[in-house]
Amino acid sequence: MAIVDWKAWEQHCYEGVLAALEKRIGSTKGTFYAVVFHEFYGECGGMIALPWLAANTVELLGEETDSRWSSADWKWTNIKYASPELRKAHRALQKEAAKLDDDDWEKEYQRYVDSFIRVAKSVSKAFKKHPQVTQDFGVFVFTEENEVETLRKCVSPARFRKLFPNMQEMLDNEEQLSGSPVDQKLALYRKDLWEHRQQIIQLGHDALPLLLDVLLNDKDQDWAAADLIGEMGLDDPQAIALLRRRASTGKETCFHDTTALAMLGDHDFLFRLTRKVKTRKIAVEGILSLYNYDLAFDRKIPLDYRLAEQVLSDIWCQKQMEKERAGGRSIQVSDIDEVLRGLESPQAWIRQHAVCCLGDKRLRKKQSGRILPALAERLNDRRANVRRLAIIMLHYWGKLAKPFLPEIRKRTKDRSEEVADTARHYAKEIRRY
Repeated sequence: MAIVDWKAWEQHCYEGVLAALEKRIGSTKGTFYAVVFHEFYGECGGMIALPWLAANTVELLGEETDSRWSSADWKWTNIKYASPELRKAHRALQKEAAKLDDDDWEKEYQRYVDSFIRVAKSVSKAFKKHPQVTQDFGVFVFTEENEVETLRKCVSPARFRKLFPNMQEMLDNEEQLSGSPVDQKLALYRKDLWEHRQQIIQLGHDALPLLLDVLLNDKDQDWAAADLIGEMGLDDPQAIALLRRRASTGKETCFHDTTALAMLGDHDFLFRLTRKVKTRKIAVEGILSLYNYDLAFDRKIPLDYRLAEQVLSDIWCQKQMEKERAGGRSIQVSDIDEVLRGLESPQAWIRQHAVCCLGDKRLRKKQSGRILPALAERLNDRRANVRRLAIIMLHYWGKLAKPFLPEIRKRTKDRSEEVADTARHYAKEIRRY
């Protein structure tokens, strides 16, 4: 069941965009060729922001063809279009979306994006015969995820091919290669690994010969090959041996190799590298990827602070890790026990990391009884930054954090001015829930 009346939502959005564009076009002498919804942002189980509305004219584009579809570089990147009715509907959407579990939230967010696609098509039709738009004028939806698929929904196949020839060429190449032998695919993908990373990932273990060859022979793309081996979990003995050899050089760029080794579980080797002066920096960077890199979550690598505890026993490594303020990563329910253990660690870096992990909204509701009291205890941590982070992470839990508001208010008199400022700011935010 939909959490909002999408038909009414789209009508409010359509009317708001129509009025905003009529005002903008009416006060401009140029000829408009495109309007774009962009800057979509949503947090699972939480915030869903209204996208920005951008527009550009042929005259402003001039000879800068590279920015033809770069809406962030246009003169009008954020045209206000939200009417009071749309803002009211948006608040209702936010409230209801925050109650959803992960899967339901993702489905509803996709409906949200789809609603803007329908609005874009309606607005395009409304302006079709306007004297100040080009023949190919259109309204489009730009999203970071599924960008091509989303754009294709906004226009007919013929217009998509005409307006976005580079994207169409990529699709044509993919279709042409779909039934081709693996060797033929690899030959194309080798030209630019990162551009074809999704296709390479889909090939799985069949891509390993290509990635090993690039690691050995292509100094411009070897870093991308290392990243892909780690991302794909290709724990082949030959791959590990080659990554080890490269990492042992201690070259600054070889942090890609140590990151891949961390993702492949070669932790004992990385720990040995931390004992050597020339390799310790890139070894620490690789180890940190297990804690600050969501690929570890995507790969379902369990959170384990034992490696961090080993590394932090070395004073130099401890100082190096302290430079990289712990940022946390997404975790699974099965990781919660380890995170709660991390909150009690004698190492401040681990406590900071554990606190950040507990701001993950995917854990909300069912786990709040375990998590929130543990977070609140960190409000009294001996390290100021842990106290500051605990305030911020509690805030992420919305109204569930209200019982802890008195404890947060106590921090407004914290001996650290940074903590006190944070407490003052977020106490007001939590009070509004």
